[in-house]
Amino acid sequence: MTTITIQGKPFSYEDELKTLTRSTITPITQEEGKLILETTKTLFDEIGLEFCLAYGTLLGAVREGGIIPGDEDVDIYIKDEAKLHDHLPWLYERGLKLIRMVEGGLYSFRINDHCYIDAYVLKPVRFSVWTMYCYSLNKHVQPKRFFDEQTEIEFLGQRYLCPKHPETLLEWWYGSDWRTPKQSKKGHYDVTSYKKWSKFRLNILKIGEFCLGYKYWKKAK
Repeated sequence: MTTITIQGKPFSYEDELKTLTRSTITPITQEEGKLILETTKTLFDEIGLEFCLAYGTLLGAVREGGIIPGDEDVDIYIKDEAKLHDHLPWLYERGLKLIRMVEGGLYSFRINDHCYIDAYVLKPVRFSVWTMYCYSLNKHVQPKRFFDEQTEIEFLGQRYLCPKHPETLLEWWYGSDWRTPKQSKKGHYDVTSYKKWSKFRLNILKIGEFCLGYKYWKKAK
């Protein structure tokens, strides 16, 4: 069990941060996806917390009209992390059980042993050259133009919010051939120039560490 403090009170949950891996999860069914989405929407509506479909779930909604065969979870994103965080005990008591949390990035919930939902955090990028035109989604840089407007999409018998132009966002995430199903997919989650800068910065740090002998005295500590 992991215990955190929420509004001055201890809150404990069964933390699966290290155990929830590709080897420990199985594909969900359309019925399981429908159930956990409807449960999440009902409870989030009660606390006034909006969410949008994201990643593989949005891809399935637009391309397949349902859960992608073989998908293991449901993906959404939220903007009001503070409201979600403050209501974690309330949600837990009503069956939406927190199982992992990375503040500023990701909150995962279960309603049973067979399926879970990932709620990613969309928030401003702070203290960066990307602040003016990018958001952070699960701590990855994303252009604001994809998220500033919303629409609704029919999915599994309900209407859910999603970015206004989901096809454009899906092309950004999954490439120009996103409409073609693949056995494995690689998401494009970063601004290209940001990735180049990150790689350059990492190489500079490695050179600096080598010149200072950092890796040697670090091991000796």
